[in-house]
Amino acid sequence: MADPSQPSPVPLAAEQAIRLARSGIRRGALVRWALMLIGITGVVLAGAERTPSIGPAMALGAALAWVMLVVRSVRSQQDLLGVPVLLEHHHQEQADQIIAASLRAFSIFRAPRMQALQHLASIRHEQRRSQDAAALISELLRYRLSPTARTSLLLLRAESSLELNDLPAVHAALSSLPPPASLGESMKLMQLQTDYCVRVGAWAAALDNLPWKVELAELLPTEDAAWVQGLLALAAQRSNLPEWRAWLQRRAELLGDRATLVQRQPLLNELFA
Repeated sequence: MADPSQPSPVPLAAEQAIRLARSGIRRGALVRWALMLIGITGVVLAGAERTPSIGPAMALGAALAWVMLVVRSVRSQQDLLGVPVLLEHHHQEQADQIIAASLRAFSIFRAPRMQALQHLASIRHEQRRSQDAAALISELLRYRLSPTARTSLLLLRAESSLELNDLPAVHAALSSLPPPASLGESMKLMQLQTDYCVRVGAWAAALDNLPWKVELAELLPTEDAAWVQGLLALAAQRSNLPEWRAWLQRRAELLGDRATLVQRQPLLNELFA
């Protein structure tokens, strides 16, 4: 149990995390190249007649240093494996400390830095610190990532940008997304696209493939399902589709509370007025 007399650690700022990650990646790359150069030089010198013992010693030293640094890097990455468990149990402060320690620790590889930044972006998003989340995601997207990781980050970037009402950034993130590869991605993408279209007044785009969107909306958690169908009802009203508007509005009112829906998107006040 934490000692209440001790001050809580200051959460790691996004800018500081990015600086630590960049610095760590540069140092890791420098050490990798240095060890490779020493090893190659040692191999070359091993064949020289004048220095028969120096070359093998250099190559062996580089190899041992490489193994030691790899072990240290793997340990650093293993420390991050406990972060999802901590987040699942709402121990965000402890997760923050592990991430900060991982970013400050030396690693010969880039992967622990990327993993730490991804975890931190997810934490800041959950904390509704959307500016920090967006900055961390933008930094991660500068690097080569797996298709799955890139898609996940782009969806998170679009969601964070919607919370900031940064509509150009939302459009950029949504436009960069590949076709959804899973049902979960399809539901999240539909939700974000609908929200974006309503905010920019693209009513026809919001209603595109409407029956499919309604089917996906029904699979969302109750509150989100009510909100999405409320947005679609508003789009139907603006598009002069009274039957769809009436049906979608009834679904939204059945699943959610009017006041809560309007608080989440004030434009819905027009629908329920």
